[in-house]
Amino acid sequence: MSQVNLDSGRQAEIMKSFERGRRLYQLVNSQGWTDFLDIAEAEVVKAEFRLMNVAAGSTSELVRDLLAHARAARSNFEQIQLRVNAEIESGLEATLNVTTPEADYNNL
Repeated sequence: MSQVNLDSGRQAEIMKSFERGRRLYQLVNSQGWTDFLDIAEAEVVKAEFRLMNVAAGSTSELVRDLLAHARAARSNFEQIQLRVNAEIESGLEATLNVTTPEADYNNL
């Protein structure tokens, strides 16, 4: 008979990944997630607005700094969403990668 023999450390890791994925799935499918994304994107738009409206004659260092800030803000906004989705997927895969015990039909 084939059994699932996972050490307790691996079992704890699977459960942790599953639980994190479950919680994040619930978060992403709530109105609060949409609110969070709206707030985070507003911060990105602010950074981009400051860049696009920099005063004429501003130093190249200021423009470079504003550009770097706007890029970082946009990148962070996108990376958070990708990371959350990856954690949800990882939680799902953690449970799917565990082999289920097979029935032993010998000696019937």
